[in-house]
Amino acid sequence: MSTCSVVCVLETFWRKAPWSLLELRRLDAWLLLRADSSWHAD
Repeated sequence: MSTCSVVCVLETFWRKAPWSLLELRRLDAWLLLRADSSWHAD
């Protein structure tokens, strides 16, 4: 693996990281809401 490809991968990751984290947090909140509502449904 050349240094260039490593840098390219890192650059791509850092560009996408904030969006991925936002998506993960939204998904996490959604799952928590789902779990919370199903818990109360019981």
